[in-house]
Amino acid sequence: MSARRDISVGRVIDRALASFRALAAPAILIMLLLSALPEMGAAWAINQGRITTIWATILQLLLWVPLLLAQATIIHAAQQRQAGRDTPFLQSLRAAGERFAYVLVISILTGIGVIIGLIFLVVPGVYLAVLWCVAIPAQMSRREGVLDAINESGDLTEGRRWKVLAACVIGVVVSAVPSVVIYILNVQDQLNSTFVDVILSPLVNTVSHLVTAFGAAALYHELRWRDGGQSEDSTAAVFD
Repeated sequence: MSARRDISVGRVIDRALASFRALAAPAILIMLLLSALPEMGAAWAINQGRITTIWATILQLLLWVPLLLAQATIIHAAQQRQAGRDTPFLQSLRAAGERFAYVLVISILTGIGVIIGLIFLVVPGVYLAVLWCVAIPAQMSRREGVLDAINESGDLTEGRRWKVLAACVIGVVVSAVPSVVIYILNVQDQLNSTFVDVILSPLVNTVSHLVTAFGAAALYHELRWRDGGQSEDSTAAVFD
């Protein structure tokens, strides 16, 4: 295997934007259907006091499942495009469904690890978040087992984690801009609180989820890049 070159945050951003431009319509649609609309329904029920606090918490956790499916679908579709394949978006949805059990377990394990790390002085949590940031793209690309995908993410980021962190920070900042604007307007009483909770917040969260999915796919592609411009191996295998 040839030596891996240093990664470019600029290339990651360019690739993520190119993938978004090519897949914007289906990606936004699936995120609205699987994330924003369910979140709006839950927010309305909570806002109207139709469910108890316990059930509200359970509902919020359950909403994470379709969101994860939507993100896995977008990641697979972006990987297909980056590999030069004109794969129907519905095939990416099927691929995400076939691998969803693995994706779910990866998300749970890495999420628990990051949360525990954040509890202990924050820095360990940030480190683990960077270490495992491309575990799900690895799973969607290579059909690996849970631990294999997590380990591959650690291997790919090794020696390049400062730049990976920079890419992640940029993604977080971009995702946070709409939320900050809404917060400022809300504090100044320029917006109706119910409208914010039920409509605007789910839509803003959709933007954040799209940034995460396209960014993760682009970052994974960049991390697997050989010197000389050749991919270390074929990514985004077609799910027949």
